[in-house]
Order: sequence, then C-alpha cells, then structure tokens
Amino acid sequence: MRGGGSKALTTLIIAEKPTSAKRIAEALAEDGRPEKRVKRGVAYYVFFRDGEKHCVVPSVGHLYGLAPAHSRWDYPVFDIAWKERCEIDPKAKYVRAYLANIKELAQEADRYINASDYDIEGATLGYNILRFACGVEDAGRMRYSTLVRDDLIRAYENASPTLDWDQINAGIARHYLDFYWGVNLTRALTLALNKAARLGFKILSTGRVQAPTLAILAEREKEIESFKPTPFWQIRAEIDCEGHLIEGWFERDRLWEREEAERVVKGCEGRSAVVASITRRRYRPAPPTPLSLTDLQVEAYRAFGFTPDRALNIAQSLYEMAAISYPRTASQKLPPQIGYRAILSSVASLRDYRGLAEELLGRKKLKPKEGRKKDPAHVAIYPTTEPPKKLTSEQSRLYDLIVRRFMATFGRPAVRESMKVAVRVGDFSFIVTGRRTIEENWYRFYKPYVKLEETPLPDLKEGQELTVRRVELIEKQTQPPKRYTPASLVRELESRGIGTKATRAEIIRTLFNRGYIKGRSIRITELGRGVVNTLRLYCPRILSEELTREFERKMDLIMQGKLNVDRVLDDCKAVLKDILAEFRSKEEGIGEYLAREVKKAERPMLGPCPRCGDGVLLVVYSRRTRRRFVGCTGYFKKKCSFTLPLPQRGKLDSLGDKCKGCGYPIVMIQERGRRPWRYCINPDCPTKNARRKG
Repeated sequence: MRGGGSKALTTLIIAEKPTSAKRIAEALAEDGRPEKRVKRGVAYYVFFRDGEKHCVVPSVGHLYGLAPAHSRWDYPVFDIAWKERCEIDPKAKYVRAYLANIKELAQEADRYINASDYDIEGATLGYNILRFACGVEDAGRMRYSTLVRDDLIRAYENASPTLDWDQINAGIARHYLDFYWGVNLTRALTLALNKAARLGFKILSTGRVQAPTLAILAEREKEIESFKPTPFWQIRAEIDCEGHLIEGWFERDRLWEREEAERVVKGCEGRSAVVASITRRRYRPAPPTPLSLTDLQVEAYRAFGFTPDRALNIAQSLYEMAAISYPRTASQKLPPQIGYRAILSSVASLRDYRGLAEELLGRKKLKPKEGRKKDPAHVAIYPTTEPPKKLTSEQSRLYDLIVRRFMATFGRPAVRESMKVAVRVGDFSFIVTGRRTIEENWYRFYKPYVKLEETPLPDLKEGQELTVRRVELIEKQTQPPKRYTPASLVRELESRGIGTKATRAEIIRTLFNRGYIKGRSIRITELGRGVVNTLRLYCPRILSEELTREFERKMDLIMQGKLNVDRVLDDCKAVLKDILAEFRSKEEGIGEYLAREVKKAERPMLGPCPRCGDGVLLVVYSRRTRRRFVGCTGYFKKKCSFTLPLPQRGKLDSLGDKCKGCGYPIVMIQERGRRPWRYCINPDCPTKNARRKG
C-alpha cells in the first residue's frame, strides 16, 4: 500500500475510454451515483462499494507506444522501447493529462483492476498503464462483452486475480512485430528513393500487412488490364401465355459463334412454343448466422455503403452507449448465457420490433442458427438489454441491421419454390424459370436486408401451346474480374488469413491515406503499383502472404500459451535482417527504379492515345512554359506528337472514366473553395459544343 491512513484508495480501476469509465462507475457504485471529479480537464469517478473506496480512471486508448531508442534515421532498427505517446506524437499532447491523473491516483491505491476492453489491445494497453504509470506488474482483470450494468457488476464480482498474460504476450508480440516491419521497411524504401532522386524528402511507407494487401490489389489490377473480352451471344424469346408475357432463354447460355446463334433465331421464326416439361423444386434457405465484425462490415457496406472502418466506428459508438455487445469479434456464436429472452423483451419495448420480438418470445424454445467461427474472447455481435434512447441517422441504421439480424437467427427456414419450364420452339429448346416465396419465416425478421427474386409464372401444363411474340439475339462480352470494394477486400483478407478482425479496415484506410489506392471500386494508383513493382522485382519476400500468415499463426499460438514471445520476436528479427541485407545490397537499383515509378505516378496516366493507339496519355509539365498539358508517351520515343490543352488551375486526378459523348478520358479538377468538377480532355467534345450552342 503506497498511501497512508484513511485517504488511501482501496481499488483503482483502469478503463479504456472516458465513456467506459463513466458506465463502469455508475454500474459499480451502490447508489448508481458515483462522485465525478475533474482534474487537468479529465473526469474520473469515486464511489464506495462494500465499504471500500474505488476510483475509476479513464485512459484514451493506448497511452504508450513503441519508438526507436535513437533518433538517427537509418535501418535496421531493433533497439526500441515503450514511450508515452505524447513524447512520440506531437498531436497526442492531450495524453499527458490522462497519464498525470493515473500516476497521481496510483500513489494512493493498494489494489488495481484492468477494466479495459477484453481483447488483445485492451490487455496490452492496460498492462502498459499498470507497469509504467502505476508501477505494478500484476492486477485483477474484469472481463465483459457489454457495458450493461448487470454485465459490469458480474465482471467485477468475478474479476480474475491476475492479468490475461497470454493476451498480453500476444499483444506485445504484435506491437513489436508490426513496429519492426513498419519502421524498417519504410526507412529502407524512403532512403533508397531519396538517395536516387531529388524529390524533396519523400516518405514511402509499407508494413507487414500493408505490403501483401497492396500486392493482392496490384494482381487484381493486372488481371483486369490483361483481360481480353470475348464476344458471345444469348438468345431470348418473349412468349405470350394467355396475356402474360414470360421470358425464355435458349438452353445453351452462351453461343460463341454468331452464325450458329443466327441459325437458331432464324429457325424459330414463325413457330409457336410448346411446353415440353415442368420441374418444380422446393428448398428451405436457412436463417443467417450471427454477425461477426467482418459480417457486419460486409452487410453495412451492402445495405448502406458504409466503408469497413466507418461501420466499425459506428458499431464502437453503439457499444460505448451499451446498445450492442463488443464489435471486434470473429465469432458467429450466440450462447444461451447472453439471455435470449431478456434481450428480446428489451427489443420488444421498441415499437419497430415489438410484433416480431413478441412472436419469438411466444415460442417455447429459442435456438439461434450459429456459424462455424469462434472467438476466444467474445461471442457474436448482439443488441443488449439496454435499448438506446437517442441515435444519429447512421447509428440508427446500423442498430436496426444488428437487431433484425439477431432476431432473424432465431427464425425458421424460409420455404421457396423454383420452377423450370422447358419450352420447344421448333427444333430448339428454351428455358423459362420462376421463383416464389411460399413461407417467409426468417425473411420477415430481416426483410429490409434480404433481396429476393420473385418471378412467379402463370399456371402452365405440359403440351400447352404458347405464342412466341419475338426471338432476339443479344450480343455480350465476357467480363474481367471485378475490382474489390473495401468490404469485399476485408472479406478477402479474412479468407487469406491476413491481418486481424480489428486491423483489416485500418490497413485499407492506411493504403488510401498513403495514396496507394483510390475509389470505392478500388483501383491501385500509379504510386501503389510502382511500390509493388519495385518490391516484386528486387525483394519479393516483403510482399509474401505466407510470411505474414506464418507470423499470424505464431501470435495465435502465443495467445494459446503454446509459444514463447521472445522466440517469435527472435524469428522475426532473423527474417527481417535477412530481407534488409538483401535490400541494402540492391539499394541503388531499388532507388533508381522507385524514382522512375514515383515520377511516373506524379504524371497521371489518362488512357490510351487516340491517335497512335500504342502510347498512353499523360499529364505533362513543360519546363519552358511551366504549363501542363496532355501528351502521348510516344513523344518520348519520337513516335507520336499528340497533345491536348488542360485547365491550369486546380489539382487534377485521373478517374479512369471515359466521356459518354466522345470516348476521351475524364479527369477530376479540384480548385480551392470550389466543388470538384469533371472535365473531358477533348476540346472538340460534342457535349461541350452542345453547351456552347445552348
């Protein structure tokens, strides 16, 4: 015990955020009204429980971060240490007040509890505060999945007498690994570039997870660019069934020869249709599984267009107001211990869900449809027994999705019917398909977010003759692979075992912020492509998915208590030293290659040259006039002199889109104080001429 006499605080409870501190204090105070004290502009809470004094003090996320022990900008860097964030980041000066309060209150405490979020990051940030700010090496640990009063009381009463050492070890290992990779590879790239080119001091960053993620996007871009579309033909018949028009498609979905397709169309001319066979099939689509974080991010993007990091931020805000359970979970499990009926009873108090919730409460047995995925710390995301009173528009939409998904998991399988009708038109067979819902069941609970194809067919009989209104030939082309969206990329990273549930959205956001990728339908920028091309040519191990997956597996083993932290860090250093030695030996070549790629990236590529067809249109800056214009890369090879003028003001960005009026590239121009505007680079574009005449 540090302090003396009656002034000693019995228990100091460390919360992860100010909102969490307030909720914990209100839950644990016997009268529900803890005393709020403010020091250095930061609130903390004091109350009595069982005759003992308690203090709940907030952190504000991580108060400590890793930093190199010396200031020399070089690599390799392995001599690193934990430092207060305000010493590392000038923007984190506010951290000083939080740390000062904790250090001061720790002097009077003789018992400590880490009540930060129950995950690897919460365990790590709590441990760092305890050992560096409080001067203790162990403490109690509260474990909870919601900030609901009863859950917090239960977590306090059942607090572990020691910290979660496996979580702490895994968290420390992850911080060290990510820092080792990030600082060393960023310095290596940056120094190579700046030694080779005079671009000012330009920083190029990468990391253990960033590099493989960027390589995935570069590979997809390569697939799209190298894709050569192949034409094919489909044949559609419009058939009249006693006044109901139905659609039939030639039995072979794709015909690769136009002549064959035309023969089919000609062979159907003037013919009636006869129903040859009818096949009905009933099937029972199962209810959806509970929401993991990735599931939530994918659904929120599909339903509302929320990016993965936006969805996580909104979910975090709902968690902090005790409306939902902890969102950073990989689980698709909802065990009975969460209290299905108590949650549904609370949901039933909200008018929008009353009827559906009461329907479920009327059942004798409640059992959700669970998925396969588990999480060692948390169950799937679910609404709590404390419905929110006031929500923003975005919070309201995400909360609605979570509530309806929760209820839908208890729904019975839906019943659907598909109908396949084979119709003969002359010597050719066409297929008419229909689908209808017979019993909605779980669809009713999740209806706004279920997109159903309802194509009921009229009553048909085998041998029935129908009138063919027309048969048409439709020309199409095979399509390249789709670009990733932020949500589909999160799902792809999860399937490949890259990153964690909590970090994938952040990695994607970082790639956007670095200028390596752009757009909701993600395109890799010339800068991003240049970094990948350089690393693939000179140091491909940096891009290795298997390498980052291997370290993820090792951190999972640390989490399970099966692997030693020091051993994993030693393995990491050995691999990284080898990679950096290879990099250093090729530094000159890497720098020169990077410099060319960066300079190319600073001249936006707009598309193929319309005159020569071989060159690419770039934004070029004249050294003589200091004006920008569009020029063909063939100019540098003395093969093409095609140029076009450009507006001289504003930031210019290539969109990758073509003008609908003339087919020339469209660029986006952003001037200060004005909205961005789209500009066709063709001065003779008919849309411009039409505007001039108007």
